[in-house]
Formats: sequence, structure tokens, C-alpha cells
Amino acid sequence: ETKQIRVASSDSCLTADKEKDSSLLILRKCDSANAYQKWEWTEKYS
Repeated sequence: ETKQIRVASSDSCLTADKEKDSSLLILRKCDSANAYQKWEWTEKYS
């Protein structure tokens, strides 16, 4: 499990901006060592 959110058609991953106060999300080439591409989520059911 890579914890990455990947766009398979372009080998891009959802990446958080490196600026601490930024809420910007960008697509970058997937890099398993990039901490800004690691995501954790919990499924919620109502």
C-alpha cells in the first residue's frame, strides 16, 4: 500500500503543496518517497 492517490492514465499523484499554510493540491509525477503524496483516510458510513 503506497498511500498515494494516483491518476493511472498519467502516472500522476495528488500532492500537497509544500508550504505549511497552503491548502493547494497539485498533480505531480508519482514518487513513493515523497511525503507530500502520502494520504490517510477513513471510510465513513451513515
